[in-house]
Amino acid sequence: MQALTIYEVGMRNPNGEYSKFCDSPNKNEVDDHLEIMKKCTPHNFQLVFLEKTYHCVSTVPHIIGE
Repeated sequence: MQALTIYEVGMRNPNGEYSKFCDSPNKNEVDDHLEIMKKCTPHNFQLVFLEKTYHCVSTVPHIIGE
């Protein structure tokens, strides 16, 4: 089974709204962007780093509902 990992960095405002800045399968690229954002993030905002892993479950098409 093949897995794909995507790294993502974004910012959450005090109201809980999230904005994504960068995502990539290259963790170093996202880490570099995260370092830049640490210097630019407003006081009440929270930086968010996500690691998302996707797995191929099936390559056979399934008919859902008729």
